[in-house]
Amino acid sequence: MKKLTLLLLLAAGLTGQSGLASADIANSPNPYSVGYGFDYPQQAVWGGWSRGDAGTVYAEWDTFNFDGQLLAGSYGLTNAQFGWDGGTSIDGNGNLANDTDSIFAYADIQGSVAQASEQVVRVALQLEAWVADGGGVDYDNIWLNGLTPTFLSLTDTGNSIVVDSIEYALYQSLVIWDLDFAPADDLYLFDLSAAAGTRIAQVAIDMAAVAQGAPISEVPVAVPLPGAVWMFTSALFGMLVVRRKSPLSQL
Repeated sequence: MKKLTLLLLLAAGLTGQSGLASADIANSPNPYSVGYGFDYPQQAVWGGWSRGDAGTVYAEWDTFNFDGQLLAGSYGLTNAQFGWDGGTSIDGNGNLANDTDSIFAYADIQGSVAQASEQVVRVALQLEAWVADGGGVDYDNIWLNGLTPTFLSLTDTGNSIVVDSIEYALYQSLVIWDLDFAPADDLYLFDLSAAAGTRIAQVAIDMAAVAQGAPISEVPVAVPLPGAVWMFTSALFGMLVVRRKSPLSQL
């Protein structure tokens, strides 16, 4: 049975208040530095807004622990929650780890995006994984409210990090969904998984309204793994659904 291991519930009265902070507080390297794969939305082709702008939503986890200091930054949230399977644990660097079985994790956030006519809600998820061996992130099983991504790209695979005498390859990726409308109750439910031996190190989520057809990337990028098929099947999604609790449920 899945054990929820991280929970952050922000009172509704805090909605719109900023908790913006520097990324990668606990671990190096900083994925926003030159030569790495994360982007601030104001710098990215897919963006065009800044974290903290009215009508936008932002949530970021750069380390996972039990002391309540969970988010590297946040803005525009009503609620946010991060959890994972009972077989997954936190390593000595604050990363999600499972050396014997796959990691199944989720981020559930609630926040209101200001959307006008002729706009879509753009949801950008940036993910950092450390891979010593094994298959890394399962890019066929990244979902938002049961939907496969509009766009997915590996943004950095050329860097590595050595921790406790183990060399890990850094895999940083960008996942985009363009939604015609915000979901009911402004609930955004993300599911992701990774192979045994992978470390989930950082997750950043940015949301804002953009013009229909707004560019995502300077150059169209194919799905990063050969043969990957973006197809929704009830069987695959069901494997993930049974592992999560009710959205934003309190323990």
